[in-house]
Amino acid sequence: MYRTANTFWSRLKGRLGEKIPSQPLLIPNCNAVHTFGMAFPLELTWFDAQGNVICEETVMPNRIAICRHAKSVLEYHLDEPTVEIKPLTAHRSLLTDTAGQALVEAAFTIPVLLVIVFGFIQIGLAVHQAQKLTYITHYATQVGSLTNDPSKISGAIEEFLPTDQFTLALESRDNDGTIINDSDRQHNDILTVRVSHPFALQIPLVSVAVMNLESEASARILCANTIPPYSCNS
Repeated sequence: MYRTANTFWSRLKGRLGEKIPSQPLLIPNCNAVHTFGMAFPLELTWFDAQGNVICEETVMPNRIAICRHAKSVLEYHLDEPTVEIKPLTAHRSLLTDTAGQALVEAAFTIPVLLVIVFGFIQIGLAVHQAQKLTYITHYATQVGSLTNDPSKISGAIEEFLPTDQFTLALESRDNDGTIINDSDRQHNDILTVRVSHPFALQIPLVSVAVMNLESEASARILCANTIPPYSCNS
């Protein structure tokens, strides 16, 4: 046996949220489906208006499948009970094309798919930017280790990011781990550099959200100047 998605929400949801195979799902008046968020691949059997099979395919998760001339589709998994194809012709009332219903579903589904697709793209860009920020922070820490000069640390970051696009915080500890003033930091003390950078997520139909990316790195001061100021600019 199989289930039938007759309501708008059951058609929109499809098999989203199912963790294991259970029972095949028939979606009438449908020629396109998605598998975003699916936990397993789906076998798709597409039917025309008379219930004849016109296409069969396997679709992996996070994909979109389209059969242009189809009027309905059966979604199932190979581990689920076998469904007889011929009895589907008895459900012609379900296979009848309803243009208005399809138009309404497209109006709701397409924006959702756009948000999902662009969301994945933006998350990928955010991960790339986070990796870049990690590199910048370690580079600035190395500069600080060699110069012990806050202005040069900030300048190292500005080689990659404009001044208004990052926040810099420095922490200094002596050889025993006690927090000290930045002006007292000298040879063999520990410098910690923290950099934060706002990353705006540009997702259609969604208000702009900002991710605050942060990175931190530490190093010992190699500058051996023992006379204040302890910076080594040479």
